[in-house]
Amino acid sequence: MLLFCDPGIDDAVAIYYAHFHPEIELVGMVAEYGNTSTENAFRNALYLQETLGIHVPLFRGAQGPMTGKEVELHPEIHGEYGLGTINTPEKVDVEIPENFFEVIDLIRAYTGKLTIVTTGRLTSLAVLCLYYHDLLCEKVQEIVSMAGAFFVPGNVTALAEANVYEDPIAAKLVIEHAPMLTIVPLNVTDRLLVPMEMIERITFENGYEMLHALIHYYYDFYEAATIDPLLGTPLHDVVAFSVLMNPEFFTFLTYRVYVESADTETAGATFPDLRELVDLPPAPQHLVAIEANEAAFLEDFERILSSRGRREKADRHG
Repeated sequence: MLLFCDPGIDDAVAIYYAHFHPEIELVGMVAEYGNTSTENAFRNALYLQETLGIHVPLFRGAQGPMTGKEVELHPEIHGEYGLGTINTPEKVDVEIPENFFEVIDLIRAYTGKLTIVTTGRLTSLAVLCLYYHDLLCEKVQEIVSMAGAFFVPGNVTALAEANVYEDPIAAKLVIEHAPMLTIVPLNVTDRLLVPMEMIERITFENGYEMLHALIHYYYDFYEAATIDPLLGTPLHDVVAFSVLMNPEFFTFLTYRVYVESADTETAGATFPDLRELVDLPPAPQHLVAIEANEAAFLEDFERILSSRGRREKADRHG
């Protein structure tokens, strides 16, 4: 799997899950702007790789959106540098490379076997859609994207989810030109709340001090920002990996999807074409997750992040 991400606390949790899952092999990561700056995201991804012992190529993605607008960072959610209270510029002394298009060689090397997972803005993937459309259609097996909100409230505006809202032009390009996506929207990620009791158990039993600090930082923001008491914390990005590995946990509908890319009050809104017409204009159709089995998701999440998950991965890889 090739991961496009913007770490980001929930991206970090997704990387933990992917690393420990016995059936996932991460072969590369693209870090770009979103929850934090591209420079911070790159350092955060490298720091997570070093912490977890992940040895894969890391590519620097987009600096900002195709809209040309200034990047809106979210230190109140993810911390000043993107990983809560961790100051990664102090811990990772590296010159950020200009190496994005080297990802083309990686995609070609895994022809027919590669899955792309996106947990951040869609700008870098949109660049591939523009310049290497045939490559994505012919060489990539599947694309799974945490993005959008369908008939549910957004988390940036009343209608829009952050990954789409921050670059709706890129999201529109990907949705209109990529082969069938599996879209994992707020419809499911907002409902899959991980109880803090489970977080305490997982992190204490496995010695995940950094993960404990990251998720608590994230939860504290949501608790302060939410009117009703929280039963747990959403961890949006890990759901994309769960959808990929456990599709039986989820209910999907196939839609032709539209994105509002104009700079209006509805910018970033995602909505499906529900018309039952024979002569609809041709366009890609995508799988959209709309419901989830919460108990099954939580059981899998705990299993993968527990010592049992690590043993399963070790056994599988000898």
